[in-house]
Amino acid sequence: MFSDAKPYSVRNGSGFTFRAELPVFFQGNLMSRAVTRIGIVLVFSVLVPCFPFRMESVGSAFPGFGSKEKKDKDTQKKPRDPIPENVLTDLEAGNTIFVGDHAFMAYTHPVHVIGFGLVTGLPGTGNDERPGLPRSMVLRDLQKRDVRKPREVIASTSTAVVVVRGIMREGIGIGESFDVKIECPPDSDVIGLRGGWLTKTALTYAETGEDGAFKTGKTVAYAEGPVLINPTANERDDPAEMTRGKVLGGGVATDSRYLCLVLKPESESEMIAARIAQEINHRFFIPGSKKGIASAKTEQLIELQIHPTYKNNIPRFTRIVQAIALYDNPQKLLERLEVLKGKLHVPQTSADASFQLEAIGLKAIPVLKTGLESKDEEVRFYSAVALAYLNETSAADILGEIVRDVPEFRVFALDALSTMRNDFGAERVLRALLHENSAETRYGAFRSLWLRNERDPVIRGENLGGHFNYHGIVTHGPALVHTTDNRRPEIVLFSTDIRLQGKFILDAGPYILVNNHRSADPDTVVITRLVSDGVNEERRVTTRLDDIIRGVVTLGGTYPDVIQLLHQAQDRGHLPCKLETDKLPESGRVYRRLPDKEEEKTEAKPKLTFREAVNPMTWFEKNNDKKNPSYYNAADNDPRQ
Repeated sequence: MFSDAKPYSVRNGSGFTFRAELPVFFQGNLMSRAVTRIGIVLVFSVLVPCFPFRMESVGSAFPGFGSKEKKDKDTQKKPRDPIPENVLTDLEAGNTIFVGDHAFMAYTHPVHVIGFGLVTGLPGTGNDERPGLPRSMVLRDLQKRDVRKPREVIASTSTAVVVVRGIMREGIGIGESFDVKIECPPDSDVIGLRGGWLTKTALTYAETGEDGAFKTGKTVAYAEGPVLINPTANERDDPAEMTRGKVLGGGVATDSRYLCLVLKPESESEMIAARIAQEINHRFFIPGSKKGIASAKTEQLIELQIHPTYKNNIPRFTRIVQAIALYDNPQKLLERLEVLKGKLHVPQTSADASFQLEAIGLKAIPVLKTGLESKDEEVRFYSAVALAYLNETSAADILGEIVRDVPEFRVFALDALSTMRNDFGAERVLRALLHENSAETRYGAFRSLWLRNERDPVIRGENLGGHFNYHGIVTHGPALVHTTDNRRPEIVLFSTDIRLQGKFILDAGPYILVNNHRSADPDTVVITRLVSDGVNEERRVTTRLDDIIRGVVTLGGTYPDVIQLLHQAQDRGHLPCKLETDKLPESGRVYRRLPDKEEEKTEAKPKLTFREAVNPMTWFEKNNDKKNPSYYNAADNDPRQ
């Protein structure tokens, strides 16, 4: 009877496979399927006590069998989390609940990265590095790259082992750049790094183990580029300065740092996390895609992308996100707008009101516009800044006045103008500011125009020699040369006809000389590149600074070489105009608030001592009483925080 039996396999709940051979009469076509199943069940009724079968497993093999109760349980949806009691209490009391009441921002601080690299191209000022971690790390890297004779490369006087450090800002994305600082290890025999080039160096998070030893981890950035040394440093007076420098924009991120909202312990809930993400996405989305910037990952964590408008002002972005209201309805929103309108027109509460109105978005524009008509300078300022971040053109003229007339708010007004994309009003105001006498106003306006649109024909420059950004601006104001010492290598000439004066011999790095002694024509300058085989390269140009800079770059000069040339020309009296570096408006300046116009008319100005006249911050140190509304620090209500 079992000679023609066919095997049948069934897997139990423990993973054990049972093979049973079914008799032929159970397989016959004439037997009903019901009778066959009854026979199988009888067999298993004997075997179940011996093997840990689970009926749901049997049911999967034989349709119609198994635990229906279990199946129903699995298909049931998980019940939604109830709204926490503290939220219900606030809602019942009619209080407005904000994102910041439930969550706080994480990853809003920069992180330090570190690596060990090799500087090449030194004019005999390098040296071999002593045994230690920096040397071993660089040696290992050279061996990975299959560099021939790596030990001889490190020992050369044209190279130097250096420690590379950088700070990756919060919210940085893949491919974005940052500055890196380099310095020789302690007790190094290197004389100087001027004229050097940092080869590609991997950077990791700066971490140490329990024993204090350096730990290497995942590579999050790379660094490379020409080394910028303090242009006024020399081997005799500043030997330490010669062995440290920076590479502007030399670090490039290979990993992103997203901002995150972390829910407070009492608010941890999938419902609240989803609600927060929903409200943020209703207020902020990526232009052109309608895709929201917030994503609820867990009941504790919400990941945020930086909205393009706030790319250069992340502190303000985090503050606006936390000011977004939850559980608002149309009627409640109208009531809130009316309350915020009243607060906006009071200088003491204007800042907070403007943040909340900006968080509401487009529906708050009519309220913010009323602030532009206020007689109070502070109210107009906060209203205009919020409108600028909402890309409302009516804010441009007010912000332009503030840039010119109120130094305490200048940096914030310029930041706001830079966010007004494709707005002719902001463009017109910023172009007019290029002709002001103040160096920080002019360069601040240039930076804002560049952030708005790099291809703006008024400020559009070129990448000179692939080494730095070079801009020549036609202006009615006084001539000015501006350079940078952070972010990106850049030279801006405010006037296209600046000429060096007198007889001069100037250095542009260790290999290039610029002089007008060798020519009978006083308007002719000879630029010479010294080469090792004795055959020097020359270029003849005019005394125009633009021609000289281009000539130096043509002969292989880099950004640090041109910076050294400019500083020597200024120090020796050959540059007929000011040379400024990073002349941007500063935050933290003190703004003096006058509660009303009557006080402004009658209040006598205090007599200043010499120290107070030289340092305007002195009176603030004596009078910074926050209970006195006449004095306050502009940084306390910094629109970028």
